[in-house]
Amino acid sequence: MITTTIKLSGGVLGSEVMLVRCVLANAASAVEVDYCMGDGWQSTQYQAADARHTARGLAAIGMELAQSAVQELGTCDWEIVSED
Repeated sequence: MITTTIKLSGGVLGSEVMLVRCVLANAASAVEVDYCMGDGWQSTQYQAADARHTARGLAAIGMELAQSAVQELGTCDWEIVSED
Protein backbone atom coordinates (compact mmCIF):
# COMPACT_ATOMS: atom_id res chain seq x y z
CA MET A 1 0.00 0.00 0.00
CA ILE A 2 1.20 3.50 -0.83
CA THR A 3 1.13 6.15 1.90
CA THR A 4 0.44 9.67 0.65
CA THR A 5 2.07 12.45 2.70
CA ILE A 6 1.07 16.11 2.31
CA LYS A 7 3.25 18.99 3.56
CA LEU A 8 1.40 22.13 4.65
CA SER A 9 3.05 25.51 5.27
CA GLY A 10 2.27 29.21 5.10
CA GLY A 11 -1.19 30.64 5.60
CA VAL A 12 -2.41 30.15 9.17
CA LEU A 13 0.76 28.16 9.91
CA GLY A 14 3.05 31.10 9.18
CA SER A 15 6.60 29.76 9.01
CA GLU A 16 5.64 26.45 10.65
CA VAL A 17 5.31 23.17 8.72
CA MET A 18 2.78 20.41 9.27
CA LEU A 19 2.52 16.98 7.64
CA VAL A 20 -0.53 14.75 7.13
CA ARG A 21 -0.41 11.20 5.79
CA CYS A 22 -2.76 8.36 4.93
CA VAL A 23 -3.07 5.22 2.79
CA LEU A 24 -5.72 6.65 0.48
CA ALA A 25 -6.52 3.30 -1.18
CA ASN A 26 -7.76 1.87 2.15
CA ALA A 27 -11.04 3.47 3.28
CA ALA A 28 -10.40 2.65 6.96
CA SER A 29 -6.81 3.95 6.95
CA ALA A 30 -6.33 6.59 9.65
CA VAL A 31 -5.23 10.10 8.72
CA GLU A 32 -2.18 10.94 10.83
CA VAL A 33 -0.68 14.35 11.52
CA ASP A 34 2.82 15.49 12.48
CA TYR A 35 2.79 19.05 13.81
CA CYS A 36 6.63 19.04 13.49
CA MET A 37 7.04 19.95 17.15
CA GLY A 38 8.95 16.80 18.10
CA ASP A 39 5.90 14.70 19.01
CA GLY A 40 5.94 12.61 15.84
CA TRP A 41 2.88 11.19 14.08
CA GLN A 42 -0.48 11.35 15.86
CA SER A 43 -3.75 9.71 14.85
CA THR A 44 -6.76 11.89 14.08
CA GLN A 45 -10.48 11.18 13.95
CA TYR A 46 -10.30 11.13 10.13
CA GLN A 47 -9.94 8.22 7.72
CA ALA A 48 -9.13 7.90 4.01
CA ALA A 49 -12.86 7.81 3.24
CA ASP A 50 -13.18 11.30 4.79
CA ALA A 51 -10.52 12.48 2.32
CA ARG A 52 -12.53 10.95 -0.55
CA HIS A 53 -9.44 8.84 -1.31
CA THR A 54 -7.73 11.85 -2.94
CA ALA A 55 -4.64 13.90 -2.18
CA ARG A 56 -6.77 17.05 -2.51
CA GLY A 57 -9.15 15.69 0.14
CA LEU A 58 -6.23 14.81 2.41
CA ALA A 59 -4.88 18.35 1.98
CA ALA A 60 -8.31 19.77 2.91
CA ILE A 61 -8.30 17.71 6.12
CA GLY A 62 -4.75 18.94 6.78
CA MET A 63 -5.88 22.56 6.39
CA GLU A 64 -8.74 21.95 8.83
CA LEU A 65 -6.32 20.40 11.34
CA ALA A 66 -3.91 23.34 10.87
CA GLN A 67 -6.69 25.82 11.59
CA SER A 68 -7.63 23.91 14.75
CA ALA A 69 -4.00 23.76 15.87
CA VAL A 70 -3.57 27.52 15.45
CA GLN A 71 -6.75 28.18 17.45
CA GLU A 72 -5.48 25.93 20.26
CA LEU A 73 -2.14 27.74 20.27
CA GLY A 74 -4.03 31.01 20.62
CA THR A 75 -5.46 29.83 23.93
CA CYS A 76 -2.33 28.32 25.45
CA ASP A 77 -0.38 29.64 28.43
CA TRP A 78 2.60 31.86 27.72
CA GLU A 79 5.38 33.61 29.54
CA ILE A 80 8.19 36.00 28.66
CA VAL A 81 11.47 34.11 28.79
CA SER A 82 13.72 36.88 27.52
CA GLU A 83 13.62 40.59 26.77
CA ASP A 84 16.94 41.48 25.17
